[in-house]
Amino acid sequence: MTTLRLVAAGNPTKSPDGALGLLVFLALAVVVYFLFRSMNKHLRKVARAVEPLLSKDVPVLLCSKGIETGSGKLMTAVVADEMPGRP
Repeated sequence: MTTLRLVAAGNPTKSPDGALGLLVFLALAVVVYFLFRSMNKHLRKVARAVEPLLSKDVPVLLCSKGIETGSGKLMTAVVADEMPGRP
């Protein structure tokens, strides 16, 4: 009963923490969006630089998703373009 009275006494819609929490969440979402966009932009350069360092029988595992800006290709297609013939 004590717990129910405490919860009922507070009004969560009037709390300033809710608005602050929403602003922090939205700011983090924007930062993550630009971080992924930046990583996707540089994947082609990294694949091009790493390709000569690997022997031809080494498989390449890509743990990324997204779409390359400009070409509209998925990240797996970008790596396949830069590292042809890889398993």
